[in-house]
This record gives sequence, structure tokens and C-alpha cells, in this order.
Amino acid sequence: MRKLKIYLKETFGFSEAESKGFIVLMLLVFLATLAPISVQLYLPPQEIDRSQDIALLNKLVKELQAPEKTGKVLPAQKEIPKTQAARPEPFDPNVATVQKMTSVGIPKYLAERIEKYRSKGGSFRKKSDIKKIYGFSDELYEQLSPYILIEASAPKTPKKVADSKPTPKKEKEELWFDINTADTTQLKKVRGIGSVLSARIIKFRDKLGGFHATEQLSEVYGLKPEVQKELIKVSYVADEFEVAKVKINKASAQELMQHSYIGKKSAWAIFNYRKKNGGFSSIEDLKKVEVLEEGVAEKLAPYLDFEL
Repeated sequence: MRKLKIYLKETFGFSEAESKGFIVLMLLVFLATLAPISVQLYLPPQEIDRSQDIALLNKLVKELQAPEKTGKVLPAQKEIPKTQAARPEPFDPNVATVQKMTSVGIPKYLAERIEKYRSKGGSFRKKSDIKKIYGFSDELYEQLSPYILIEASAPKTPKKVADSKPTPKKEKEELWFDINTADTTQLKKVRGIGSVLSARIIKFRDKLGGFHATEQLSEVYGLKPEVQKELIKVSYVADEFEVAKVKINKASAQELMQHSYIGKKSAWAIFNYRKKNGGFSSIEDLKKVEVLEEGVAEKLAPYLDFEL
């Protein structure tokens, strides 16, 4: 022990007290290392009863195998009811119920958008108007076009100020305007819209590339439902209007993130995916970008140019 103290003093420059402390510390570490081994040597091993666990596992195995033998289906294995097969037949999008529209082949989410569009005062004057609904693709329109029937009694939205008036009241005529060309002065004539909201609507419209349907006004931050409903009543989208297209296969990440539907995170995700996998040829390709939220690809569809 004395030799160890001398060694510590000469090697590390420890004092007498420090040498004793170091030796005691090493003994404690040594004992702590041996403690678990000692416990295992002197204490009898404990037997763990796993019979209950084994019985439970056997029961689960039998339940999982049961459908093969009995034909029964466990609750977790039940299939989701399949959508009724589409039966194309004439329908009027101005009055058809959601159930009716889904029965002819329109996805439920699109049928619900059509119903919501109608509830806010919107209507379809001709067949092609239905393509203004978010996500209503050209392919689906071509498939259902022969069955779309616009009744003569259907409510009609005036096309132009010169030959159409939504109401005989003078104040309504003055408020009738094209939502894609309206300025802040016109927008502020709508009750509930001031300088801040009018500027916000125009900024959203410009970043979007123009509205293809007045229903999109619901996406403007701060626009209350009652104000939105009033705005839809006095505005329209001209038939000849074409939204600005985003060249999805050529635009930089900075250009992509300028669009109202594409944030910074989504823009870089689209850019990196394109760089790694090549260009996009359809909306289905765009849906492969995992970062995009559900429904964003359909909303972007009218604004995309897939030219390589």
C-alpha cells in the first residue's frame, strides 16, 4: 500500500490525502463492479412463469387462423365497403344530390364540392362549367359529358354586365364585376370588405394566377362566410378567362413557392423530386411527392403546365 502511495505521489504529484482518497475510490469502484456477480453467485435464480404469455399467444394464433378454417372474418380484417359501381345516366349538376352524383361516377369529395358551390349561390349554365370545380379533370368531364343535362329551369349566372343583370335593383347592377379584374375600389363596395381585405383578396388572386371559380374566395384568410357569400353573388369569372400556368417541369423552387397553393417546404420538395426522378407528366406524378398535403395536387391541376 505504501509503495502505491509513493507511486501516486511521484507519478501524479498527489499529496498524502489525495493518494488515500484515490486508493479508496478505486476500491469502491472495484467492489461496485463485483457486486452484480456476487449477487448472481449467492442468490438462487428466479424462475419466471411465462405460461400465461404462451397461452395468450396460442389463443391469438388460433384466432388469426380461424378465418381460413371457418370463413369468419375478424373485426380488424373486415374490408371497407366498396363504392357502388358507377352507372352513367343523365343528371343535372344544378340539382343532383351527392348520392346521385357519386352513383354516376363522380368521386364523393367532388360531389360534396359541387353541393357546397351550389349552397353558396353558384350554378352551372352549360356543361363545361362543371370543370371549374376543383379537381374535376378533363378525363372525368369527357367521360360524363354525354350524361350532363342542364335543365332549362336551372338558375343561370349572368355572363357579362352588358347583357345580364343578377337583380333589377340598381345597387346590385353597380356591384356586378369580374373577380379577376376587380380593383380595391370595387371590392370595398361589398359590405364587410375594407381596405385590408380588398388588398388581401387581390394579393391572393395575383399569387394564385387568377380565380377559375368564385368558390376559391373561401380560401382568402379573414374572409367571413357571410361576406364571401355576398361577394360571390356580385362577382363572376369570365368564360374566356384563363388562369396563369406554372411550368411545373421548369420553374425554380423560388418561382414555385410564389404560388398561393405551394409553400416553401412543398416547393423544395417538388424541385428535389423532379431533379431526382425527372419531370412530371400528370397530376398522378405530382401526388408521388409525399410532402404535399392531401388535395393540394387537385387544387393545383388547373394551374399546371406539364411541358417538359
